[in-house]
Amino acid sequence: MVNIMKEYNGISLNESEFEIIKRIENWVEEPLEFDDFFSNFEPANCFYKRDGRITDLILSSDNTDIPSEIFDLDALEILVIIETPIKKIPEKLAKLSSLEFLYFIKCDELETLPNSIGKMNSLKEIIIEECNIIRIPDSLCSLKSLEILQLNSDNLHKLPDCIGDLESLKNLFLLRNNLESLPDSIYNLKSLEILALDGNKIKELPVSIRKLKRIQSLHLSENKLEELPREILELDALKHLDLTGNNLGNFHELYQILELLKKKNKGIVII
Repeated sequence: MVNIMKEYNGISLNESEFEIIKRIENWVEEPLEFDDFFSNFEPANCFYKRDGRITDLILSSDNTDIPSEIFDLDALEILVIIETPIKKIPEKLAKLSSLEFLYFIKCDELETLPNSIGKMNSLKEIIIEECNIIRIPDSLCSLKSLEILQLNSDNLHKLPDCIGDLESLKNLFLLRNNLESLPDSIYNLKSLEILALDGNKIKELPVSIRKLKRIQSLHLSENKLEELPREILELDALKHLDLTGNNLGNFHELYQILELLKKKNKGIVII
């Protein structure tokens, strides 16, 4: 079969990807630029290719539906959608079997992720920032390669009980949500190095926090913590602890714990 190539803004694409880019161009209502955008997500609508295939897309639109043709870009590794009023992500998302990085930024109508996300075994990083996510599907817990999960400034009230199944997860950012507690399984995240929970409504940390043996940074500012469990002294890798803006009482006990932590974990920063 002859691989027909076409030019798009001076860039050579195979015929099928050319047609997809033209469809996306209609969706964003402007020509897409060819650019390596990953460092700063600019320009707003662009694509990048390696080895002749489109691998990266960053898009912004006033439309509420994602064009289905995007899900035919089977070499796509990075998908970023910014400031777009999408309400639902199609189950077809799972067709992007090569996708490693999935970002939704300031999509304030977006409330959840598709159940099919659990089939995307190549995903390493999910960042959803300033959307309106109220629920994470249990299927997400099947992502064995996921290393970074960031759900900041959303509307989460709870996490799935199975979140501890994310065996490769290193960084978990859940800033500025409405979480009052965490599922017990979260302390089974053996690879976790950063846990950021600033700006929630968490009232207590269980003794099982001792299981996070690789945790280096623990961010707990602006919650409703009333005490710090002594088991935090068992976190040998801890280098940064932020407790500002809580309701911590029993100052004598708290002082003892923090002083012991400073002696044990040399160079630790506590604020």
